[in-house]
Amino acid sequence: TYYASQTVNSCEGPRLGVTVSVVNTPLAPTQNTNLVFCKNENATLDNIQISGQNLKWYSSNIAAGTLPSNTLLENNTTYYVSQTIGCESDRTPILVQVNDTPLPTANGNQQFCIDENATIATIAITGTAVKWYDSQTNGTLLLETALLQDGMYYASQTLNNCESERLAVSVKIQDTPIPIADSPQAFCVQKNTLVKNINITGQNIKWFENTSSTLVL
Repeated sequence: TYYASQTVNSCEGPRLGVTVSVVNTPLAPTQNTNLVFCKNENATLDNIQISGQNLKWYSSNIAAGTLPSNTLLENNTTYYVSQTIGCESDRTPILVQVNDTPLPTANGNQQFCIDENATIATIAITGTAVKWYDSQTNGTLLLETALLQDGMYYASQTLNNCESERLAVSVKIQDTPIPIADSPQAFCVQKNTLVKNINITGQNIKWFENTSSTLVL
């Protein structure tokens, strides 16, 4: 306890007792000082799990103003945190890494023939741990064995346990009809008619000996 008086017009007044206590400065908060988040988590300072009371966040070790707890975390950024138990502690630096996984790469428009019985696994795409969905956000995870249909498919890739946003791929299933021709057709033997002289309507016509032959005439 300390006692203080004041003096006015050469007259000193009575003394006031002031009791003082000196408390220990609390230790700085403890935490793994290197933390990793995914970009699509939209993590904030609130998402950093740390041991301490009455936490305060700062942008540097000497910054006077505090950061709001809903501050969005940025990649390769160090944040500083203190705790207050009567007195404010020193600040603990915490380096944050925010992994932003890029989209997989693919042609946005892909076409398949109906007789291919193409599946999702048939879509040409480059990426790691690719996942396919039926919508741009949320939606249903699709099996790679699912048969393709006309429409949009959405693919993500995952790197360092962080899933990317989704790439849209438009799929077209081409169902080419058979060409049109009269059958049978008659030709005179002396004209030495060629296969190409058969009267038929269609595009890019190919002729074969039978329905299963691979040899083009």
